[in-house]
Amino acid sequence: MEIKTKSMEGEIQKILNELKGKRGSNNFGPDNDELGALGERLMELILLSKGFYDIKFNPKGKRSDMAKWDVEASYNGNKYTFEIKTDARAAETGNLCIEHSKFDKEGNLFFSGVSVTTADFFVSIVPDKKEVRIIYTNVLKEIIERDKKSLTTVKMGDDLRTRGYLMKIKKYEKHYRAIHRL
Repeated sequence: MEIKTKSMEGEIQKILNELKGKRGSNNFGPDNDELGALGERLMELILLSKGFYDIKFNPKGKRSDMAKWDVEASYNGNKYTFEIKTDARAAETGNLCIEHSKFDKEGNLFFSGVSVTTADFFVSIVPDKKEVRIIYTNVLKEIIERDKKSLTTVKMGDDLRTRGYLMKIKKYEKHYRAIHRL
């Protein structure tokens, strides 16, 4: 079921243009919040265009809720949850960066990102390629567990206290449930 309207298509393109060329910083703050919010709005429009309804965003103020999922949407009477990440560097690096853990300011390690999400689907938005990549979260977790020793872990965000796995886009492409080109 395709419900995309001209105004929806125009808004999708507007968001893609805003995202194009944006780069995250080593601090998760206003820049990254804006990047994430634009990505979530883009995903909302995509879901609406595919016939999803009753779309809800997880409240960002509750730390415990943030770990669960970003967006919930219904389709044919079933509810689905989505973890949405906007990866502004994926086009230039050829990798998706999948957050897995963080160090707090005292140096204690705790799990985050893909390690703790309960979302049904993990969504990676690659704005410079105009792509939205969707994979079952359990499949992504299985791939990471299987390939963990060969994946590179990088420092990112929160003054480089956050850690993420670099996953080659081409290598893992066959595992994606959907790759939407906008």
